[in-house]
Amino acid sequence: MCHSFSVALDETNDINDTAQLAVLVRHETDSIMQERLLTVLSLPGRTTGSITFHTFRTFMGRHHIPLDKIVGVATGEAPGQ
Repeated sequence: MCHSFSVALDETNDINDTAQLAVLVRHETDSIMQERLLTVLSLPGRTTGSITFHTFRTFMGRHHIPLDKIVGVATGEAPGQ
Protein backbone atom coordinates (compact mmCIF):
# COMPACT_ATOMS: atom_id res chain seq x y z
CA MET A 1 0.00 0.00 0.00
CA CYS A 2 1.27 3.44 -0.91
CA HIS A 3 0.81 6.02 1.86
CA SER A 4 2.28 8.95 -0.07
CA PHE A 5 3.93 9.71 -3.38
CA SER A 6 5.50 12.49 -5.38
CA VAL A 7 4.76 13.41 -8.98
CA ALA A 8 6.78 14.93 -11.78
CA LEU A 9 4.87 16.62 -14.59
CA ASP A 10 6.64 17.25 -17.89
CA GLU A 11 4.96 18.87 -20.87
CA THR A 12 6.32 18.35 -24.35
CA ASN A 13 5.12 18.14 -27.93
CA ASP A 14 5.00 14.91 -29.90
CA ILE A 15 6.04 14.44 -33.53
CA ASN A 16 2.67 15.87 -34.69
CA ASP A 17 3.18 18.97 -32.50
CA THR A 18 0.44 17.85 -30.09
CA ALA A 19 1.05 18.89 -26.49
CA GLN A 20 1.54 15.91 -24.16
CA LEU A 21 1.80 15.76 -20.38
CA ALA A 22 3.94 12.97 -18.94
CA VAL A 23 3.06 12.08 -15.34
CA LEU A 24 5.73 10.22 -13.39
CA VAL A 25 5.26 8.97 -9.83
CA ARG A 26 7.75 8.06 -7.14
CA HIS A 27 6.76 6.07 -4.06
CA GLU A 28 8.09 3.63 -1.52
CA THR A 29 6.92 0.02 -1.49
CA ASP A 30 8.40 -2.50 0.93
CA SER A 31 11.22 -0.06 1.79
CA ILE A 32 12.18 0.24 -1.91
CA MET A 33 11.83 3.54 -3.77
CA GLN A 34 10.10 3.04 -7.10
CA GLU A 35 9.63 5.45 -9.96
CA ARG A 36 7.46 4.89 -13.00
CA LEU A 37 5.62 6.58 -15.80
CA LEU A 38 1.99 6.71 -14.72
CA THR A 39 0.50 8.10 -17.94
CA VAL A 40 0.90 10.45 -20.88
CA LEU A 41 -2.05 12.78 -21.39
CA SER A 42 -2.89 14.77 -24.52
CA LEU A 43 -3.43 18.48 -23.93
CA PRO A 44 -5.44 20.93 -26.03
CA GLY A 45 -3.65 23.08 -28.60
CA ARG A 46 -3.09 26.08 -26.32
CA THR A 47 -1.93 25.01 -22.88
CA THR A 48 -1.83 27.01 -19.68
CA GLY A 49 -0.99 25.99 -16.15
CA SER A 50 -4.69 25.92 -15.36
CA ILE A 51 -5.49 23.59 -18.29
CA THR A 52 -2.54 21.35 -17.43
CA PHE A 53 -3.64 21.08 -13.78
CA HIS A 54 -7.28 20.44 -14.76
CA THR A 55 -6.20 17.63 -17.10
CA PHE A 56 -4.00 16.11 -14.39
CA ARG A 57 -6.70 16.43 -11.69
CA THR A 58 -9.34 14.88 -13.96
CA PHE A 59 -7.10 11.87 -14.69
CA MET A 60 -6.34 11.36 -11.00
CA GLY A 61 -10.05 11.56 -10.11
CA ARG A 62 -11.07 9.08 -12.82
CA HIS A 63 -8.57 6.58 -11.46
CA HIS A 64 -9.41 7.25 -7.79
CA ILE A 65 -5.88 8.38 -6.97
CA PRO A 66 -6.13 10.74 -3.97
CA LEU A 67 -4.44 14.10 -4.41
CA ASP A 68 -4.01 14.44 -0.65
CA LYS A 69 -1.36 11.67 -0.75
CA ILE A 70 0.95 13.83 -2.88
CA VAL A 71 3.94 15.05 -0.85
CA GLY A 72 5.93 16.64 -3.66
CA VAL A 73 5.47 18.01 -7.17
CA ALA A 74 8.14 18.76 -9.75
CA THR A 75 7.53 20.46 -13.07
CA GLY A 76 9.85 21.19 -15.95
CA GLU A 77 10.09 24.64 -17.47
CA ALA A 78 12.27 26.01 -20.20
CA PRO A 79 14.49 28.91 -19.12
CA GLY A 80 12.74 32.25 -19.39
CA GLN A 81 9.20 30.89 -19.13
